[in-house]
Amino acid sequence: MTRYVNRRTRRGAAILVAIVLLVVVVTIMGIVLRQVATSQRMTRQQSWELQAQLLAESAIDRALVQLERNQEYRGETWLPLVGAAPADERGEALIKLTKRPDSDSYELVVTATFPNHPAHRALVMSQRIVPQPVPTK
Repeated sequence: MTRYVNRRTRRGAAILVAIVLLVVVVTIMGIVLRQVATSQRMTRQQSWELQAQLLAESAIDRALVQLERNQEYRGETWLPLVGAAPADERGEALIKLTKRPDSDSYELVVTATFPNHPAHRALVMSQRIVPQPVPTK
């Protein structure tokens, strides 16, 4: 009878150790998965911020070219097409050009968002003073 109780006790202890190890492994996996998800979100946000910064710089270049071509240009909402990207993976740049009353220069304000989503996006705002371009013939 002692032998039978001994085997039962050993089996019970082995099952208990296996359950504890399983709980520890599942907990560690949960922590790792949470860290991976957080890292992925941070990487996506950094990518969006870089895309928005590049879009803002492109919008500034666009505004300068448009102003050089047309002295009456005062801005636009620019939705550049990027290959076959779906609409929610595109950016938007709001370009606003205002003549400064005290000089022959303009205030250029660009607000770029990427992607073009109401909640999940990066926003970059850039402001510059630009001289009035010399008309070309």
